[in-house]
Parts: sequence; C-alpha cells; structure tokens
Amino acid sequence: MCNWSESIEERSIRRERLKAIERMIKINITKEQILSMGYTEDEYKKAESALYANA
Repeated sequence: MCNWSESIEERSIRRERLKAIERMIKINITKEQILSMGYTEDEYKKAESALYANA
C-alpha cells in the first residue's frame, strides 16, 4: 500500500511540474531559462506538446 501512495504522489508531482512549464511557456520564458531552473528536456517537450495540443 505504501508503494501505491508513493506512485500517486510521484505522478502528481510530475503533473504539477509539467503544468509549471506550460505556464512558463505561456509567459514567454525561453526554453533555455526553463531548463536552467532544473527541468529536463523531456519534461519541456511533454509540456510543450500538451500545451499546443490544447491550443
């Protein structure tokens, strides 16, 4: 049961990180700036894809 709750928490954290990146993209923060804040290239690509898929 502990692993299950950790899994939910990890997914929630990943989802919030992607939402944060989406918000940064919307306010024109550059990719380089976002990556310098500790986000990964993979996270950036996923957030970018999700953002433009919902546009």
